[in-house]
Amino acid sequence: MDMGTACAGELFYDVLGKCTEPVTVDENGKGEFFTDGHSVSVWVHRKAFEDLIINE
Repeated sequence: MDMGTACAGELFYDVLGKCTEPVTVDENGKGEFFTDGHSVSVWVHRKAFEDLIINE
């Protein structure tokens, strides 16, 4: 997915926990966001993910 170069180097996490490895957006602003078969994933920026974990 093209996230734009402003997101280069940023980490994204699946808040549903289906994919445990974060996605790092490359220097061109692109990242590969996966999901398991017959499933969904909701990817959020690292800061939002940390806020969700802290507020649980």
